[in-house]
Amino acid sequence: MLSTLSYLTFCLLVAIYAQNKGRSSLKAFLVSLIFTPLVGFIVVLLLEESLSVKINRYHYEHGCKRPSLTDKIRNLQFLKQEGVLSEQEYQHQISKLRKNYFHASY
Repeated sequence: MLSTLSYLTFCLLVAIYAQNKGRSSLKAFLVSLIFTPLVGFIVVLLLEESLSVKINRYHYEHGCKRPSLTDKIRNLQFLKQEGVLSEQEYQHQISKLRKNYFHASY
């Protein structure tokens, strides 16, 4: 009983470590469960951090301010006025921004 609980705890720790690297915690948990937590840990250790984690860390370390939704919309309006974006491309980019913004808010 205690060994099973310990085994599952180590599998969970590997999953948390994978999630902190921006990787799938479920996959890491399953690899750890099927093989061993040590093998799962080594696999996750060999994986690079995801690009989004690297970008977030860079912004945090360098004190960069990420552009707000308003700033992004203003940039798109400027590109549309300059003729770089068509009306259809502009509307598509605006809808993507709104979708991502509202999806990330919840």
